[in-house]
Amino acid sequence: MRASRKLVLIGLLLIVVMVLSPLYSAFAPKRPGEPGSKAEASVPELAEALSSGKPVVIFFASVNCTPCELLYVYTWIPAVQKYGNQTQFVLLLYSNETHRAFSDYRVYAVPTLIFINKQGIIVERVEGYISFKKFEDIMNSKVLA
Repeated sequence: MRASRKLVLIGLLLIVVMVLSPLYSAFAPKRPGEPGSKAEASVPELAEALSSGKPVVIFFASVNCTPCELLYVYTWIPAVQKYGNQTQFVLLLYSNETHRAFSDYRVYAVPTLIFINKQGIIVERVEGYISFKKFEDIMNSKVLA
């Protein structure tokens, strides 16, 4: 009889955890640098871009990073050409001057792209190379929508 009570209690506890877990994540504060959080202006380039009233795309990169170079050539340049009139583009190469921005946005791998809508809210974060087509999809469905 005692064993069955324990099983019932464990079952109830699991149900409570399963119900409360999604509620917590829905109402918990967003972590800085993650989608849903407010964008930080930790370096002058970002402060200027974020105060423009336009959407912002930040490209975090480093020197001698092959995926960064590929993203720059095949995605970033075409994106700037297509969306440059309606979006601010900020390229941040890792250095002593940009270290704080990398930290604030929790960038641990490059390339990383952060997409920010005109309200200053991060709407997408992509780590690694993405094609121009994928970039366009994000811009049209999340940033400019």
